[in-house]
Amino acid sequence: MILTEKEKEIINNHTYLIEKKNDYIDYKNKICLKPWGYEYLAYESNKIGIWILSLSKGHKTSFHTHLNKDTTFIVLSGCVKLHLFDEYLTLSEMNIINIPKNKFHSIECISDEILVMEIEIFSDHLNFSDKNDIFRLNDIYNRDLIGYETSITISLELDKYNYIYFDKSLNNSMFKIIDNSFSIKDNNVYVLLDGIFNNNGIYINPGSIIEYSLIKNKEDISSLLILEINNLI
Repeated sequence: MILTEKEKEIINNHTYLIEKKNDYIDYKNKICLKPWGYEYLAYESNKIGIWILSLSKGHKTSFHTHLNKDTTFIVLSGCVKLHLFDEYLTLSEMNIINIPKNKFHSIECISDEILVMEIEIFSDHLNFSDKNDIFRLNDIYNRDLIGYETSITISLELDKYNYIYFDKSLNNSMFKIIDNSFSIKDNNVYVLLDGIFNNNGIYINPGSIIEYSLIKNKEDISSLLILEINNLI
């Protein structure tokens, strides 16, 4: 996915945002309530951050970009309309799409509800999930000029929102951390959370989707943290 000339022009006029340093804020064990629904931090390291987003029908995120991280979206349930600068795409359950930094995008719920996983892959000089690494071009909720903290309400009612965090104790109907390659299924999705996956000299970094066949042929994955997403379709 490449940037349009207009996107390049906009980013070139706002390069100062790339150098902006924001303070670390711990969002673990918190629900961030938004005008369009809610989101929460499900995993964070110094390389990647993973958020779970929930939107209701007719709602959408701002049309925005990130300057210091690439993003991968995985649709966990529902149907998404992904707005880009000069087009839109329709995504359904278990569809995956990569959005490079500086690419403007917005996700809209076009089913009753959607649940989306957002994987943030940090640039080299970023080592935490910086929610203020955002440049909104427009927003139906009029948040264009305000920061992340002032646009949310924090809830600590974790059970109400089915909060989960990806660690080795995780095991529910949709997600689990795998500790061997014998029980994996070829229709599920696998995300490398931590460690470097060596595929015959080709190194796969955290935040990457790993093909089933690569994991199946790996005898020892004990040094890796790999998330399995159960394909419920």
